[in-house]
Formats: sequence, structure tokens, C-alpha cells
Amino acid sequence: AGNDTLRVEGGSIVGDTQAGAGTDGLTIAGDFSYSNNFLAFETGQIVSGKVFLNGTGNTIDSLVVSGGTLGGNGTFTSSSGFRIASGGTLAPGNSIGTITVNGNVTFDSGSVFQVEVQGSPNAGSDLLQVTGGGNTATISSGATISPILLDGFFKTGDQFVVLTTQNAAGVVGKFGAVARSSAVIGVSTPSLRPRGMRDR
Repeated sequence: AGNDTLRVEGGSIVGDTQAGAGTDGLTIAGDFSYSNNFLAFETGQIVSGKVFLNGTGNTIDSLVVSGGTLGGNGTFTSSSGFRIASGGTLAPGNSIGTITVNGNVTFDSGSVFQVEVQGSPNAGSDLLQVTGGGNTATISSGATISPILLDGFFKTGDQFVVLTTQNAAGVVGKFGAVARSSAVIGVSTPSLRPRGMRDR
């Protein structure tokens, strides 16, 4: 019933993981895939590895990706913020997929937003979806967006929405760099649009 930290270094967990009383933290260090939920954790940190969280009811008040990569199709309620710090990568989906966050999202300088993009005839892309009418996605000019072009046909003018907010003007700032993919040779990177962008 005290203040505890759960450290996950690979392996597997069956069922939801419920924090107890007190102030409880979660640290994930190493490759890990989980289909259930982390519940009622005050803090969470991903420090290394490829981590795929697919539960649709995660409640981690403050989640920081400080290293490694967070992927999967998870849904997170993070009332104190969901942050991709320098050295961390957010890569929605297991292939193309969606991460949903009910909370303010921040991309720090030195962070990476990695998105897979599929060309026609089955066009689509990864998506970060920020819910909650007052929540925003704040992007440092030192953050990088890194598109990975999958197969399919791309043409000049193609646009893919990779970030949305429920708040119509909820995207603040923009990525300062694009890391171009070499997965498709001879094709320009398509336009990747956050919906609801504004500069401050």
C-alpha cells in the first residue's frame, strides 16, 4: 500500500495490471508487447526497446517516452500529460494503426514521430488521435517526423492525416525536420498533415 514502481523488462503479462494505493510508477525497459491495460498508475516511463501497448483502457496519469519506441493501438488516459521526450519515438500501430490519448500530448526537441504510410489502392497511414475538447498536441520545432513509405502507388499531391485533435485548433507548433524514408525509391514523401494546426 506504499509508493511502488513496477519495472517490466520483456516477458509477458496476462490480464490487466492494477496499481495499488499510494503513488505507483511503471517503467518499461526492453522489448515488450501487451494486449491488456495498465490501470491507475500515477507515472509511467518507457526507457528502451520496442514497446507495443494495445489495451484500450490504459490509465497512466503522466506517461513519458524517454527512450525506445512506443507503438501499438492503445488508448491512454493521461490527465497530467503524455510526452515524447528527447530520444523517444512514438510509432502508432503494430503495422498501420492508431494511438489514442485523452490528455495533452507533447513532442519535445529530439523526439521522433514515426508514421507508416500506405499508397493506393489501399491508402492509409498511422494516426495519433488526441481526444478531450481542451487537450492539445504541442510540437517542438526540434522534433522530427519520420514517414516510412510502404508499398502502393504514391502521386504528387497525396495527403495523409497523421495527427488529429478533438479541439479544432489543438495542434500547436510543427515538426522542424522530416526524416525521409528510403523504403520506396524515386518517390517524393507525401504531405503529412496534422488536422487543426496552429502556430504559437
